[in-house]
Amino acid sequence: MDIAFIASIVSSVLFVIGFSMYARRVAQSKVSVSVGTFSILALTSMSQVAALAVEQRWYPMVFMVITAVINSVIVYYGIRRKNYQFSLFDKIIVAGAIAGLLAWYLTSSAAWNVYILTAVILVSYIPLVRKTF
Repeated sequence: MDIAFIASIVSSVLFVIGFSMYARRVAQSKVSVSVGTFSILALTSMSQVAALAVEQRWYPMVFMVITAVINSVIVYYGIRRKNYQFSLFDKIIVAGAIAGLLAWYLTSSAAWNVYILTAVILVSYIPLVRKTF
């Protein structure tokens, strides 16, 4: 067991705890979900899973699988509870996701998709954290 494996386990556990709390608030209709953002996050996470598999980077792939599942659950609860929104920020996230896929296509390197989508996901969490807390 090396440090990368331990770090991926710790980060996955922390992510699951944090976003499970968020998903619970969504299920209770306490938070209005940016369905566009979370849909794109789910899709980009799935895209990153594919890119990481191509690059044979298994440790971060585990985290992205968990991310895709949790984001999908949040979208499901937001739509089910009819408590969602679609804003300009959601459109920016869509553009970032498309840019990542385009970079992958143009460079024939899945790594570029991973880099761009990781930045998009990082930026997308800022307003989500502000809205939650």
